[in-house]
Amino acid sequence: MFLLQVAVVVLLAIAGVVLLIVATQRESTREAGNRSFAVAQGFASSPGVAAALMSHHPTAVLQPRVQEAQRRSDVDFMGVVNRNGIYEALASVAGRPGVRTTTDMAPLLAGRTVMEEGAGSLGPQLRAFVPVREPGGPVVGAVGAGVTLEHVSQRVTAQLPA
Repeated sequence: MFLLQVAVVVLLAIAGVVLLIVATQRESTREAGNRSFAVAQGFASSPGVAAALMSHHPTAVLQPRVQEAQRRSDVDFMGVVNRNGIYEALASVAGRPGVRTTTDMAPLLAGRTVMEEGAGSLGPQLRAFVPVREPGGPVVGAVGAGVTLEHVSQRVTAQLPA
């Protein structure tokens, strides 16, 4: 009888740890998605982004701003794409401006935000893309920000009790 009670307690403890890990993973993933969206939305709404996208040299104007925003915002990558899906500015250890995004541009050009989990140059990631509109006009591009799933896993590990 004693061994049965010990087995039940051990199974309950294991189930509790598994539930804690799953709940922490889910919460960290949600937080990463929210952070990506907030960073992309904030940058897309900032003054001068639409004008810079329509200028003759958008990379010269946007690249330093994107790098600074990415550094301060705790996201793994951030970028600004034109209507054709080409990065005009990109802050990432794995890429530079001029590459094409793997994100479908159709919803963005229709004015909708895109939240997705996908594989990028940094590996599996959660990312958000927000359209950039010319004041009172059409969509001229989009701002994307994302967090790698590796970063999310590191946060989960850090949050688990010893």
